[in-house]
Amino acid sequence: MNVRPLKTDADHAKAVAEIETLMDATPGSEAFDRLEALSKSVDAYEAKAHPIVAPDPVDAILFHLEQSGDPRIVTADYIDVSSRLEELGWPQPRDERIGILPQRFEALTPADRRMTMLSRTRAIQKLFKVKKVPFSVVKGRGENVGIVHTASVDWFTGVGPALFVAAALLRENPHILSLALETLANYLNALFSEKGGRAGNATVEIVVEKYEEDGARTCKKITCPASPEVLTKLSETFHKVLD
Repeated sequence: MNVRPLKTDADHAKAVAEIETLMDATPGSEAFDRLEALSKSVDAYEAKAHPIVAPDPVDAILFHLEQSGDPRIVTADYIDVSSRLEELGWPQPRDERIGILPQRFEALTPADRRMTMLSRTRAIQKLFKVKKVPFSVVKGRGENVGIVHTASVDWFTGVGPALFVAAALLRENPHILSLALETLANYLNALFSEKGGRAGNATVEIVVEKYEEDGARTCKKITCPASPEVLTKLSETFHKVLD
């Protein structure tokens, strides 16, 4: 049985009211056929007039982390990475890759020509390659990366790089972030075993990008202890929320 498509809220209200009168219709009867046709028409109208918008991946992650109540995982606003790269004249990292940010990226200015990373970053890059985690180092074209050797800094407060995750990657390939965190957790587990199991004050930072309704991009920074346990938990959270 064909039913004319609903075009207005008044049409919708009228159809809903008629459906209520047909709820006891006998299957196979003309009334039941009309009930089914009206129901499909109402569903189609509601899907078009009041679509259910999937939550932004970052909003979903932050909500889940807040609900977990784990004080070890802290979220905060962060600079717009894309805008900062434009200011610096640096190329944007490819959307399908994890970006590795240099030290103190948020404080860099166009006058800063030297960027540095901790020496452990090289070890992490090698592991990412082995585990097939796509990544790119965020830097200027043709610039060399200065390395701050682990021996010259307090290793307890500097484990590795901040990871940048573009909005497109979160939407299209969220498993990459989980894989990156699993790899980092395994690396830290081995590193801390050499140091007597102590993590000290070391932290790990993940910068996630999101699209706002007006098309603008904003970023949030997730900071957690450099603990294999916490990173594994974070990886599981991302996997659960994004899949």
